[in-house]
Amino acid sequence: MAYAGAHGETERQIAQVLHFNSDQSKLHSLFGELQKKLTSAEQQKGIDLHMANILWTQKGHPFLPSFLEHATNYETSIKQVDFATQSEAARQQINGWAGQQTRGTITNILAEGELDSLTSLVLVNVLYLNSHWEVPFDAKETKTAAFHLADGRTKDVQMMHQKNKHRYHFFEDDTVQLVELSYTNYKLSMLILLPKDVNGLAKLEAAVNTKSLSKWEHDAEYLEVELFLPRFKFESGLELAPELKKLGIMDAFTGVANFSGIDGTKMLRISTALHKSFVKVDEQGTEASFITRLAYTAQSMVEHVGPAILRADHPFIFLVRDCGTGSILFMGRVMDPGN
Repeated sequence: MAYAGAHGETERQIAQVLHFNSDQSKLHSLFGELQKKLTSAEQQKGIDLHMANILWTQKGHPFLPSFLEHATNYETSIKQVDFATQSEAARQQINGWAGQQTRGTITNILAEGELDSLTSLVLVNVLYLNSHWEVPFDAKETKTAAFHLADGRTKDVQMMHQKNKHRYHFFEDDTVQLVELSYTNYKLSMLILLPKDVNGLAKLEAAVNTKSLSKWEHDAEYLEVELFLPRFKFESGLELAPELKKLGIMDAFTGVANFSGIDGTKMLRISTALHKSFVKVDEQGTEASFITRLAYTAQSMVEHVGPAILRADHPFIFLVRDCGTGSILFMGRVMDPGN
């Protein structure tokens, strides 16, 4: 949505970092179609997937019709509030909306004092997922086990266990194991990427991209897999501005920002960009939510005789994705499932 209002050098920087092409109208239309496909999963039994976008604007602030048209591609709601004289009330209203949209998992996206009379708009994006595994873990099989932390220490965690005749999409080579766990109705799935080396997470992260994921999945087989996966639950928050600046999006956060595609002026800039997430994985499935808001060498495969074993007892990567489109909804690393 911010890109939809960007022009000039601001637009060029965002496009370069996010690998967007120059045809904005086509891009936003494609993203709109993708969102419609993803929201179709909301209708599936056993899946609670909710996406929402909202633009909180200062009462009376003018917006260009072209920008509002782009907003419709993302099914974005527009809500007017009074930042100028009631910024604290606006903050509480936005936080309340976020808590409702994420089923209470994220309730404080804006800290006290973060909005003021100069705020013109706040853009909030929410994605919430609560879904059961197609093959749940038996809670009676969950035992205390050691998890190897990155600093060399070990820590006792609750390790889920599953061994049955159900076959999983599984890949293994000299460096990584990959297993795909399906959610109800096989519409969504979680990929677990476990480095073979206990201290190999950084190397694995450097290797993960669209090409490598496609290759691993292409080479994967349906095998009986004995799984050991820790329960984990965490919340995280990241101030995006410093990271985006390092990648090359500089102007958007300064006085030379050009978001004239929003209101026809060059008075707007992004003051803060924050991403918050919540993820919980247990025997029944996954609950996860995130909010992003803006205020303005070849490897040899391993052959298996009998069930493969994946024991996630050291740091690993997880991805939750939509099986129909291949779109990644959530991605993270588990460093300490007991924390």
